[in-house]
Amino acid sequence: MERVWEIEKIDRRLVQSLSESLGITKVAASLLLARGIKDEREAKDFLYPVEAEPHDPFLLEDMDRAVERIIRAIDSREGICIFGHEDVDGMTATVTLLETLGDLGASVDYYIPNRAQEGHSLSKRVIDKAGERGLSLIVTVDCEVTNEEVVEYARAKDIEIIVTDHHEIIRDLPSLAYINPKRKNDRYPNPNLSGVGVAYKLAQALAERRLRINWTQWESAKGELLVLVLFGTVADRVPLVGENRVFVVRGERVLPKSQRAAVRVLEERGFIHRVDSVIRDVVPIISSARSTEGYSKGCEFLMTDEYERAVQIFSELKDLSNQWHMGSRRIYEKVKRQADFTSKLIIVIDSFVSPYYLGYCANRLKEEFFRPSIVMSLKNGRYVGEGRSIDSFDLVALLTHCGDILVDYGGHKQAAGFSIAERDVAPFVERARDYADSHIEWDDLVRKIFIDWEVGPSELTERVREELKLFRPFGPGNKEPTFLMKNVTLKEIYGDHIRIEKDGVMVLLRTSFSKGKWVSLSGQPIKIDCVVSSGSGEVPYLVDSRPSFGR
Repeated sequence: MERVWEIEKIDRRLVQSLSESLGITKVAASLLLARGIKDEREAKDFLYPVEAEPHDPFLLEDMDRAVERIIRAIDSREGICIFGHEDVDGMTATVTLLETLGDLGASVDYYIPNRAQEGHSLSKRVIDKAGERGLSLIVTVDCEVTNEEVVEYARAKDIEIIVTDHHEIIRDLPSLAYINPKRKNDRYPNPNLSGVGVAYKLAQALAERRLRINWTQWESAKGELLVLVLFGTVADRVPLVGENRVFVVRGERVLPKSQRAAVRVLEERGFIHRVDSVIRDVVPIISSARSTEGYSKGCEFLMTDEYERAVQIFSELKDLSNQWHMGSRRIYEKVKRQADFTSKLIIVIDSFVSPYYLGYCANRLKEEFFRPSIVMSLKNGRYVGEGRSIDSFDLVALLTHCGDILVDYGGHKQAAGFSIAERDVAPFVERARDYADSHIEWDDLVRKIFIDWEVGPSELTERVREELKLFRPFGPGNKEPTFLMKNVTLKEIYGDHIRIEKDGVMVLLRTSFSKGKWVSLSGQPIKIDCVVSSGSGEVPYLVDSRPSFGR
């Protein structure tokens, strides 16, 4: 698919000003501005996140109320249940609060529903189980409560609910406290926390209020929690800027010193203390965990301090991960054969696809065909669906538009899920496609390469390459820096590298393109414009290229 190049529009006067105030190159200053960072304080926090201070957790709406109620439960020895989501973000958020509350002397347990059998949401069944265990307070992590009947049912059982979440807000149901940085008029500076990020802020607030210590003292005592925050934040693909970046970089620093048995087991099996290794080696293992009667092998793996137990659980999770990956490719090909690629919104309905594959298949369709995609399957008499979207289309807005015929729904703008009665599936498909037709332009369905800044080969100096290391780790909201180099001469092609030249300066680039891309029928030196990514490795990578018609 042809890709459109779009270069960021950056004020060169601001580049000059930021470069001078920070003592950095114009290239680095342009990258900061391309990420929306304009003032010196914010820029320093981005470039040197280890020195940045996290935000005051009590800026979050209802944090005071939640902390007060949890401390009261600790003092009176009430049973507390942490209710989490069965993904890496939810599991790490669950363990973060379990460990914190345990250290504070709470009587605490957890429950993570099996999403294939129970769905994501807090249910009357879970309320009953909490009551049977004598638990009087439920704290949700990485999930909200949207069913008013459940809230009322819990209240009738004398069970109070504290909600902590980070998804788009569907409806604000009455609960004891509702902590979500996306709440309207919330004063918290970072609306893009992960689920584990919100849980960590609650843990931070509890430590400050209960132990009378500041964040620096708490981090010194409980730095291990940042390993969990790192895993969950990276897994949930929230923007790696601001406070999220602080958490991830600090978490990377803690990893080599971590005493967790799980980290030791992962290290012995090739895990490296970097974000790319977390994505490649850690997330697939933990995400393969399935809950049984509320208990999760993923949580147990992260929590256990017994090395042999961690080895055993790792082996089980690795087998599950391998099985999942073997099945995923086969199931995706089956789903893809049923897709209509002429529509602006792809919807596939297959009653026999496991709910565990829906998000994967939707994401693969979105990536391969670059259009929002929804995959639905039958579960316990209802259809469940998972959607993944391109940046320009809001899935939650689509689901809200169809909300009157959905049983429940929720998520993020680019990743959301829902359930629906079988009788409403056909009306939903028709309404969803009509909504997409009126809210998506065909130009939105063209892949774009976003370019930070135009440079010449001579500008990628050793100093610039050292400054680019300060932008790591890369991820959502902080992609690898990309540069446009215009009218360069292709001097040499060999293996998976090419060498380009302009004004006497040579640059070596890695590439995966076919050599036929640069064949010249005239026999003259080939002139190309190219997009170059530089940040992950010592040798820049060629993202895309075109024949150059400039001088």
